[in-house]
Amino acid sequence: MPRYAKKSSVEDLRNKFSDIHNHFIERDEWYRDEHIPLYTFLGETFEGNRIYKDLQKVEFDLENNSIECVDELAYDDINPEYTLEELKGIFKKAYAENYNCAISSLPSTFLQLKDYAILLCWGGGDWEYPLFFILYLDNRNHLRGYVPSKGNTFNLKYKSAYGNNEDYPEDDEKVDLKPDFEMMIKDIQDRIIIKEN
Repeated sequence: MPRYAKKSSVEDLRNKFSDIHNHFIERDEWYRDEHIPLYTFLGETFEGNRIYKDLQKVEFDLENNSIECVDELAYDDINPEYTLEELKGIFKKAYAENYNCAISSLPSTFLQLKDYAILLCWGGGDWEYPLFFILYLDNRNHLRGYVPSKGNTFNLKYKSAYGNNEDYPEDDEKVDLKPDFEMMIKDIQDRIIIKEN
């Protein structure tokens, strides 16, 4: 079943994070000078709740993740935009150095796919092997989350991060997981399609 996105640019996605920051300031002036942690955003806003539900289709924790603060995603000097070719190169270098750490060595990065923009992120608890996920704008201009299946590093059979369940013998094989960045991008492009309202 496809996911729907609106035509969007990286600037559109950044503006959404700026809107979120403004929403928090309207609720409480304290946020004018303070950052919005990911857990605060996920737990206290409609869009955050929706993203959390999207991401929890795969069981993993966000104790460690590449999003320092949600409000900082509005600024390109903190979270830059890369081309697909640049990201492939960055990932290839990280993978060559240590494929077990390739995912968690990457920052949150914006990427313009053909018709829409995504924020590429990673997350996982201390006891889990980290996995990739993305944030994007759906066809109603809401932020949504998606965890790609192909090329990603989680237990497809149990839809759970490796290391998360001691009862699964497959978790012992996590040291041999090799993320496939290009396959993951293809999964995103195949699953998320443009639908304008």
